[in-house]
Amino acid sequence: WHWLQSRGSMNYNVGTRNSLTGLQVGGDAWVNLVPGVNVGADIKAGVYGNYANQTTNILATTTTPAAGSTYAESLNTYDIALITDANLYFMWRLGPHWSVRAGYNFMFMDGVALAPENFNSAPPSILTGGASTQTRVPTLNDNGNVFYHGGFGGIEYMW
Repeated sequence: WHWLQSRGSMNYNVGTRNSLTGLQVGGDAWVNLVPGVNVGADIKAGVYGNYANQTTNILATTTTPAAGSTYAESLNTYDIALITDANLYFMWRLGPHWSVRAGYNFMFMDGVALAPENFNSAPPSILTGGASTQTRVPTLNDNGNVFYHGGFGGIEYMW
């Protein structure tokens, strides 16, 4: 039964957080197709200060419980980020207070920390007999970019 025993396991968790503060500018345009039916578009862009944080937690166990170890590291940085956002809208006014809205949204962010890009492949320092066998250098990459897009729809009530 020796081959059925667990040899060990590892839980490697990388998390990132971006706190963006800044200004954006933009504009929108609407066209009235027929009374009560409008289509429109808007676009916005902004430059933000990004306070980025990366946290890594590693829990490794082996067949001997005393050899199990935990490792945690956290880094912060402050850098510049860019966000652009565009929307296409369709609006149908059902009456003086109710409208149906639908559309599509596009958003691009550059200069942000993303968890997959902050995976550090160097193994953590391992203590053997009170001495560390290697040194791991924590890293934080806040130069990632991401593109989101998707449709939306809803009912709106205005008084």
